[in-house]
Amino acid sequence: TPAAPAVSNGDETITYAELGERSRRLAAHLRAIGVRRGDFVGVCVERSVDLVVSVVAVLETGAAYLPLDPAFPEDRTRFMLTDAGARFAIAQSSTVSRVSDTGARIVRVDTDAAEIAARPATSVESDATPADLAYVIYTSGSTGKPKGVMIEHGNALNFFAGMDERLPHDPPGTWLAVTSLSFDISVLELLWTLTRGFHVVVHRAGKSETSARAAKPVDFSLFYFASDETKRGPELYRLLLEGAKFADANGFTAVW
Repeated sequence: TPAAPAVSNGDETITYAELGERSRRLAAHLRAIGVRRGDFVGVCVERSVDLVVSVVAVLETGAAYLPLDPAFPEDRTRFMLTDAGARFAIAQSSTVSRVSDTGARIVRVDTDAAEIAARPATSVESDATPADLAYVIYTSGSTGKPKGVMIEHGNALNFFAGMDERLPHDPPGTWLAVTSLSFDISVLELLWTLTRGFHVVVHRAGKSETSARAAKPVDFSLFYFASDETKRGPELYRLLLEGAKFADANGFTAVW
């Protein structure tokens, strides 16, 4: 569905054909400056259409992307780039200071736009296999130094297959993507969706992406990640029970 909307952010929307063309041109640019299969490429881009294009382009080259959230402290960003041994980084004028002085070669998607647009829009040969890395995401560091968790293409595709069984996607709908690229639920929101034909709306903090013209209202659910097993007694499930009552009273779709 090349003419279908693929990614939106604010007033900008690109189709699947445009996403393919822009990501292939950026991939060709990355390949031209030396990015190869097995490399790590830092992605320090504000939440935007360019963020999605950057991630897809890195995967096109056979390299693995390293999320560098611009909201993180600069010293943490530099630590992740250095610790991963990333030789390349994608940034913007507004974020380039966060990846400078690390030894990484930097591509700026805004100021280098003309050079990138001049690259061929044909696919590059990535030679990536299911055992090659797709991305590396660093832990929060709450138990010490942050550690990079490396995920292979095969791992990601297995996750996609699991989501296919759980989430209805025929026909694909519109997905509001709210999660930081540095948290791997973003892989569900940005990559599972785009490989299934969704229209992905990238939410940016402080901006409303909802519309009065929406075809259907937004459904709300409550999701509980884990129980607190350090406590015992009658209060253990109070949050869950009160949350379920609130969900029932306010028409929520589900409690997970």
